[in-house]
Amino acid sequence: MTELASVSAVVLVGGLGTRMRVVSGDLPKPMLPVAGRPFLEHLLRFIRRAGVRRVILATGYRAEAVRRHFGDGSIVGLELLYSPEDEPLGTGGALRLACEKTERWPVLALNGDSFFAVSLASLLTAHGLARAKLTMALVEVADTGRFGRVRTSPGGNILGFEEKSGSGPGLVNAGVYVLEKQVLAAIGPGPCSFERDALPRLLGDRTLGVPTPGLFVDIGLPDDYQRLVAAPEEFLGATSEGCC
Repeated sequence: MTELASVSAVVLVGGLGTRMRVVSGDLPKPMLPVAGRPFLEHLLRFIRRAGVRRVILATGYRAEAVRRHFGDGSIVGLELLYSPEDEPLGTGGALRLACEKTERWPVLALNGDSFFAVSLASLLTAHGLARAKLTMALVEVADTGRFGRVRTSPGGNILGFEEKSGSGPGLVNAGVYVLEKQVLAAIGPGPCSFERDALPRLLGDRTLGVPTPGLFVDIGLPDDYQRLVAAPEEFLGATSEGCC
């Protein structure tokens, strides 16, 4: 079974974050402070405690701010590589570009503006046992309206996505994935959204959704970020414990 220490993780931190400019100014969204440290630093420390040693940061908007803070990764105990965009590539294009920096498969991929307290080791194990080409962590939320619902079979195969239609409780994409190299073929050339463009092309055999309980934090909207800043204790506890 694959060990986390031998797996590379790609963290997507290049989005423009236009909805967050009211609170972020010219900072990249993942660099917004929470309890005196960038949100991204808490996420990277969580990844390190889980056992990952090598992370590729897919940077875009204000990439220099990310590199200036983290440098070679020693402040978070990681080997950090950078995959900067020359032009906006979307989450799919940024992921494809970053994956060119690794020959190690499978790869973990995480959104840099959200956090899910999932056991990365358990997700990797489920991926291996299912011989999946893509495994996605799923989380139950009270209202799927903002995120879009994920439909799965009784065996966990992902059947489809209902993008931000309807509301009520259900499973949503938590932004944490395990990917095999063949997934890159679904992304294709040029800018694209991994969530909207690539994922629907991957549906079918060996596309696994793993529902997992745990804290889910998304700072995609100003109100969400302000709530986290006002009451960060649960988040700080989850990121400092790590999951293995």
